[in-house]
Amino acid sequence: MRLQFILRKFLIPVVLSVPILFWGPVATMNHAHMVRLLGNNFFLLSSLGFLELVILLIGWELSVPKLIQKLDGYVTASGHNAVRQGDARKAMLAIRIERGLYRVSRLLTLGWSFRYYETHCDVCKGLTCWSLNEGIKRVCRLLFSVPAFLSIVSTCLALWSNDPGFAGRIDGVLSSFKDNLWWNGPDNALLWLSTMFAIMPAVSVLIYVYLHSQKREVRRIIDGEMLSRRKEVVLLFRKLLLLFDRNIYDICVNFDYVINNYSIYVRDQLDCAKNDCGSGCNDCYELPGRSGGYMFAELNSLSEMSDIVSRLSSDELEGFTRAFAWRDEAVWNLYVEGFLWLSPVGSVEARFFTKSAMKKRIANSREFLRRVSNRALERYLVNIEESLVADIYSGLRLVYLIERSRSGLRRYLYATPAERLMQKVVKRDK
Repeated sequence: MRLQFILRKFLIPVVLSVPILFWGPVATMNHAHMVRLLGNNFFLLSSLGFLELVILLIGWELSVPKLIQKLDGYVTASGHNAVRQGDARKAMLAIRIERGLYRVSRLLTLGWSFRYYETHCDVCKGLTCWSLNEGIKRVCRLLFSVPAFLSIVSTCLALWSNDPGFAGRIDGVLSSFKDNLWWNGPDNALLWLSTMFAIMPAVSVLIYVYLHSQKREVRRIIDGEMLSRRKEVVLLFRKLLLLFDRNIYDICVNFDYVINNYSIYVRDQLDCAKNDCGSGCNDCYELPGRSGGYMFAELNSLSEMSDIVSRLSSDELEGFTRAFAWRDEAVWNLYVEGFLWLSPVGSVEARFFTKSAMKKRIANSREFLRRVSNRALERYLVNIEESLVADIYSGLRLVYLIERSRSGLRRYLYATPAERLMQKVVKRDK
């Protein structure tokens, strides 16, 4: 996650700055034009290079997410069609491509947002209005951003090769910096060492006063409580991993059954609606042995899984849960996207198409169809079908997140054979 975050901030600015600021015919022409227009003014050249790069990045941020969003829409539509056709492999392939596009979009974009919250509430507008403090912070972030650094470096390189006076000044600064370093001579080294030894007692006194102050005692109590909550988060994630391992096969089998019998379910709903939902089809889902019955499985430990997720999402542990999930991308995606569906018991049962959830779904749809007129019956049947397809596809997406998080949690919670071997070697050396 941290490596991905760093790459997200550095990759695209560096890649886009190379052809316009550093290397290639476009960069050469650009530098020649800027020097001819502005001369050897360091500030103006850096500002113009920074402006060019920012404009290019804004165009990139406006175009690339829209392109990826369109591709994601096509992939989702193909996944829905796969569910309608009963092809579970193709549906899972679409979900894998979706997650790949999501990772690519996070890597190839800077996360700049050009959308603002629009509301007619005056109070909300007053809370979210522009302030001088926020404006100063944004300007400071721009001044210390990667595009600003790249523009300054490119300007220094251009002036180094074109302006002998600038190159001489830079060489003078570097030489003076080297002369003042303590390792350039024994005299400077002794001076630095004596100064450090003189400062150490004062620093130790300050550290002692801080460690034995009342503020530190209070923070020590808080740190002890925080440590216990971190342990609780780790143990809860371990229990959640065990529940995932215990139920993942049954969940996959249940989805396989739902997808393979999707057309039968839709046809039964249609026949039931045309027959005015007679008593003969009201209880067909309760007879798994009958040819027309549904054999949805009841999954174990879903309530326990929901309780663990609710505890991890509570106000007491949410910060520690976020810190734990941030370490691994798969666990983070489960926390951001999956915990919303895993927290309520009814929601997780509906997402995994348990027998009790399907009973409620079928009963609600048939009760709704009883109240619909004959003219609007076909339209509402189409809506019911599309809703079922979307729910199946989103459930498969949740299963994929769970499967990826299993590997991430196992890597994070348990040591690999190589790590255990290294631990044994270290202990033996001690």
